[in-house]
Amino acid sequence: MNLIFYSRADDESSQKILEHLRRDVAGENLVICRTASQVSKTLFQSTYDALAAVLLISDRDDLQDILSIKEALRSVKVVLVLPDAQAETMSRAHVLRPRFLVQRDEDFGKAASVIERMRTSKAVDRKKEDDDTLEGAFQNSTGIERAQGG
Repeated sequence: MNLIFYSRADDESSQKILEHLRRDVAGENLVICRTASQVSKTLFQSTYDALAAVLLISDRDDLQDILSIKEALRSVKVVLVLPDAQAETMSRAHVLRPRFLVQRDEDFGKAASVIERMRTSKAVDRKKEDDDTLEGAFQNSTGIERAQGG
């Protein structure tokens, strides 16, 4: 699965978060984007294979750029790293329907834990889908419906 990471700048905050992601969510394909249009393009290319998008917002202009692709972001779980906790920033950020919000100066470990839970949840969902597909194939090939439960 793809884990999309967006940060306009390659600064200390960006490097720290990338370090957390590489360590705490190992095994996922980390796609680094530097523009909102790159995020959008990546989402359209990997709609069914995107775990989440971690968006490191540097300022209000950056947030406005990300808001311009809000429809594309509806297809993925969003974790937002915001530059501040001002009411206007928070209000605008909530338009993206994030699963988790953290500020730039906070410990990113909590966000990494949320992403790990998303990964676990997605794995369980995929297994259930696979089981349902196999069950449907069994019914179609045999005409027999299996009993539910133990």
